[in-house]
Amino acid sequence: MVLDYRDTVMAFIRSKGPILPVQISKEVKTNILMASAMLSEMSSKGLVKVSHIKVGGSPLYYAPGQEAQLLQFTSHLNEKDQATLARLKHVTVMRDQAEDALTRVSLRNLKDFAHPLNVTHDGTTELFWKWSSLPDVDASTMIKSMLTSSAPAPIQPVVPVQIPTAPPVPKAPIAAVQQPLATSVEKRKRKRAETIAPAQVVMPSDPRTVQPKKEVVQPVAQQTFTPAPVSPIPTHSEVVDDAFFTQLSQFCAKSNIKILECALIKKKSEYDLVLEIPSALGSMVYYAKARNKQKVTDADITAAFVQGQLRKLPAALIAPGELNKKGYELLAKDLRGMLYAQIR
Repeated sequence: MVLDYRDTVMAFIRSKGPILPVQISKEVKTNILMASAMLSEMSSKGLVKVSHIKVGGSPLYYAPGQEAQLLQFTSHLNEKDQATLARLKHVTVMRDQAEDALTRVSLRNLKDFAHPLNVTHDGTTELFWKWSSLPDVDASTMIKSMLTSSAPAPIQPVVPVQIPTAPPVPKAPIAAVQQPLATSVEKRKRKRAETIAPAQVVMPSDPRTVQPKKEVVQPVAQQTFTPAPVSPIPTHSEVVDDAFFTQLSQFCAKSNIKILECALIKKKSEYDLVLEIPSALGSMVYYAKARNKQKVTDADITAAFVQGQLRKLPAALIAPGELNKKGYELLAKDLRGMLYAQIR
């Protein structure tokens, strides 16, 4: 069997915490496209989780149980989301209808940290948000307290109060202006002119002498990664015959495809193959993943592509199901040269 890259990736994630695809590409000595395909395949199997918070446009990948470490990357949130996050972390439970519209939108953006809870009370359903690490039992107790304290208080009758009117204040006679208006205006102008001093601007002696500070970039030492040896795929004779493999064999025979090697991964549902496929330039050797699926996704495509790269062979995916739209887009844009064959 081929060395499973998942062990290397999982060990790296467990030691480093949430990571970006570029970090995985450096660790396993491959390009970012391959690293992203590896992580996407692992995510589809539930081995790693994908964050909603993004760093430079890319999500973070982390192992289950490392959710709290995502707090290291909250500086990449906008100012409003950061403020809402700090408040939710402090109060641990927030009532959606009690918040302003902007805060409600912000809570919906914080999917890594704010978990929604729909609570039914007195025949109506309300939405609450709890801090991700807060146990549900504690959240339930706090929500009950909030619902109880928000019950309307009895209305007290309002007693009218008569305010006595104050007696009118006699107006004082306006004193005559001692100085003519023109004279007082001239004095104010003279006083203002004396207090305002001209601003002094200090110019540098020679702006051409100011040189930008140069930063010295130290070369980063590259780490060596030596992959473990890849074991060969078992021969065709070692495969246990079943209905799916019979269907697969008939498809290959009808298409003049020769099965060179075959390995049973999961009975009646999954095989690893090495095929000799005819083409206009002669026969070509391909690695092929055969899966008995009725709905084939882009994650299946990337997983097969990664396995082909590990064997240093062009890759193909064979299945009876229809490939989804994202899968066809991936084949057309990023994984040119890879084949998808539908068994009909």
